[in-house]
Amino acid sequence: ENAFEGADLSAKLKLLGVDVGGIGDAHGRTPGARSYVYLDESKEIYKRLIVSEDNKTLLGAVLVGDTSDYGNLLQLVLNAIELPENPDSLILPAHSGSGKPSIGVDKLPDSAQICSCFDVTKGDLIAAINKGCHTVAALKAETKAGTGCGGCIPLVTQVLNAELAKQGIEVNNNLCEHFAYSRQELFHLIRVEGIKTF
Repeated sequence: ENAFEGADLSAKLKLLGVDVGGIGDAHGRTPGARSYVYLDESKEIYKRLIVSEDNKTLLGAVLVGDTSDYGNLLQLVLNAIELPENPDSLILPAHSGSGKPSIGVDKLPDSAQICSCFDVTKGDLIAAINKGCHTVAALKAETKAGTGCGGCIPLVTQVLNAELAKQGIEVNNNLCEHFAYSRQELFHLIRVEGIKTF
């Protein structure tokens, strides 16, 4: 007889206009668990990581005010991916040129669920990319990933860009299909070139 062993209760929500996310052991009830906390009262952002005693495994997380790291943190928990040397760097803001460490979608197994709305795995996305889907729009049409709630779009984009780079295909970092500049190029145009209108 099969017994129900529980389910992943992770969730990302918007409550009274505030983005909130909870992953895994968000309360830190695992024996020996340690916490890392980031608080920015001026921006109303609170982030907490719960890690194993040896700092190698993410057990849970709480995100309030900024849930942009939700997708990556969820994959760390669900796939038991080893944490970087300084786990707190996953929730600290990046400062002037220093980027956050990325878990890298390459570390995710092909069985990693990228889109929970339509149960699309990393392997499904790679298969679609290998069939010629080289844009997020094409991946949406082929796999339905990102067509439900849209919360997986950042992770879908990361998988797409990583696979295109592996295949030697140029990665398009434009802001959108209607604007032929990346965020960095746009920043340069505004700050360095002083352009204010188009």
